[in-house]
Amino acid sequence: MMKHDIHIHTSLSDCAKREATFERYMERFSFLKMPVIGFTDHLWDKVIPGANAWYVPQDLEHVLKLKEEIRSKKDRFPGTKIYFGCETEYIGNGVVGLHADHSEVFDFILVPPHHFHITGMVRPPEISGGKALIQLYLDRFLEVCQISFAFGIAHPFVPLGLPGQEKAILENLPEKALEECFLAAAENQKSIEINLSCLKKLSTLDLLEVYGAIMQIAAEKNCRFHIGSDAHSETAPAEELYALGDAFAVRHGIPFPENPFTGE
Repeated sequence: MMKHDIHIHTSLSDCAKREATFERYMERFSFLKMPVIGFTDHLWDKVIPGANAWYVPQDLEHVLKLKEEIRSKKDRFPGTKIYFGCETEYIGNGVVGLHADHSEVFDFILVPPHHFHITGMVRPPEISGGKALIQLYLDRFLEVCQISFAFGIAHPFVPLGLPGQEKAILENLPEKALEECFLAAAENQKSIEINLSCLKKLSTLDLLEVYGAIMQIAAEKNCRFHIGSDAHSETAPAEELYALGDAFAVRHGIPFPENPFTGE
């Protein structure tokens, strides 16, 4: 069984279930005996221009409500290390949805380079396939590697919002370019996420082995890794999802520390 899960959305994320509260998650993780937990609600800092209407209410003040709740209740869960993080957004041209001065209020920050289902804000609408899209995947990954306060890269190279193109995208990412990407991640100490919800989706598309070959390149380049269920419901972190991650890691030689923040 996995020993950590550091990509979890509470009801503060607009896309999560209203029942996905801190307390309900902790009840679930106590049952699963998960020793390291990281919460990562969606965030767009209001001092940074570029947010779409969906992101605007999910600002710093909004997500900080969880930090206070963790502080006031963490003693009730002495067997679990709880980390307060966020998942902010990268939209290209060096623009990330969190001001560097505000990054210190978080224990860690995840940044997804490939939220391409957010057309207009993240993915230019004129780029919808072909070589231009492949290049965008590579460029955005390298750019996120340069964000100083980013601890981890969320679900890298997973095709999102491009139905029917998943196989073509994953099979046409050049191996040499992927090597350069993962070398940059290793050099900049960015943790590569193995996203369990994405693994489940890729398995239904019969693309788990294709994605596994990509993650093997990351392992060969000595990248750090972490696990994230990307849960949006307090019932979502299920034993079978972690078992899928375990099997994937073993098959593709991916090492996981018990605590990705300490490396132990």
